[in-house]
Amino acid sequence: MSLTSKIAAASKRVGGRLATDKTNKEQGYQYLSADAILGAGGQALAEEGVVVFPSVIDWAVNQFVTDKGKTRYDARVNYVFTVACDEEARDFVWVGLGSDYTVPDKAYYKAVTSGHKYFVAKLLNVGAFNEDGEHEDLADDIGAGITRPVMEAAPKCPKCGGPMWDNREGKKNPKAPDYKCKNKACDGAIWQGAAPAPAAQPEPAPSQTTIASQSPPAGPMTPDQLRPWLLEAAARFANDAPLPDGWRKAITGHLNKLTGSDTGRHVILSWAFGVESSNDLTNGQWHTLYTWLDIRKADDGKYYPSDLAAAEIKLAIAAVAAEPVPF
Repeated sequence: MSLTSKIAAASKRVGGRLATDKTNKEQGYQYLSADAILGAGGQALAEEGVVVFPSVIDWAVNQFVTDKGKTRYDARVNYVFTVACDEEARDFVWVGLGSDYTVPDKAYYKAVTSGHKYFVAKLLNVGAFNEDGEHEDLADDIGAGITRPVMEAAPKCPKCGGPMWDNREGKKNPKAPDYKCKNKACDGAIWQGAAPAPAAQPEPAPSQTTIASQSPPAGPMTPDQLRPWLLEAAARFANDAPLPDGWRKAITGHLNKLTGSDTGRHVILSWAFGVESSNDLTNGQWHTLYTWLDIRKADDGKYYPSDLAAAEIKLAIAAVAAEPVPF
């Protein structure tokens, strides 16, 4: 049998035989739930040897605030459903919509569920359902208001085409990328609105009264750019809460790995902050190292510093080695 014939057979089994199974508590109407449609529809397709592969290709959540101050989150999920049996397969572009009045996550999952539910329902010609009971009634919100994006899918990696980490919300290092490839073997990254990196310019060393205010370049900083940035950050973080001992130990360990030894770490700390040991670092300097290294957990379960910090440490070590030895 062809794929079309198998879908028709599954549709004949469930299309006109499903009955409404839930009641909307607010408006009193009955509807056919996602559980019923996906359960019965999925079983009927499976019995015909048909498999549905859902793939979310893009999504976004917007916050809508009415003139009266009421907030609603509206989600849109763009799907590609692949329906396959044996060697035959077809792709269908689909969309799921969902809304919630509390948090954006719920709106997203409602959109995921409704998209899947309605696709299977339409594929199998299920007709016994009213408005989607998984959604809130939006009639009260019709009117003027302001919409702004609050969540959206991360773009694909520009180098390998794979998924990327979204680092925008909680990004503490202003020079870190907004998106970074999840594949540690790929250095793909995206800086939103990034301007070309400026040419390296010598800068005066900042003090407690004169702090460098320039924005860091999009790529790795040169040593002449990095050291003022580290000093400025240390002054800015001086009054932050003490960094936990666990993070201090992790930073020390990663600096040893990046510089090759305890001695290499001491050289970098002396070059950056004028201290001979980690024990001499101020709280602001610890927070600066934490922000600079941007240590994160990777897919293999291990923690790694950012590629930018690793590249900048190599440049700094080379610069220190090239400095003339004082007599």
